[in-house]
Amino acid sequence: MRWTTDQMLRQLVPGALNEDYRDPSGNVLLAQVYIHPGWIGQTHSKLETDLGIRVAFITRLGEGMVATSRSVHQEGDLVHILINDADTSRVEAELAKSPEEI
Repeated sequence: MRWTTDQMLRQLVPGALNEDYRDPSGNVLLAQVYIHPGWIGQTHSKLETDLGIRVAFITRLGEGMVATSRSVHQEGDLVHILINDADTSRVEAELAKSPEEI
């Protein structure tokens, strides 16, 4: 029950990271995140540049797709990012904000 609650909250709260994978050293994370609606219409490369993250892939309408420099964030996209563990708190806080707030 606790796991289910945690998963539901992560789906509802923009910026909350849901860790999928951690490399053996523990320094690099692959995490899924819903980002602030203010990013809709922005390219994923802008997201990478502004936040210092790497967009690994996107789940859109239940289908995975590799992000490109021209990929544009759409409503409902689940973004899978690669980040350094040390940046987790900062990235969570920034993903919950619109581009104008960063």
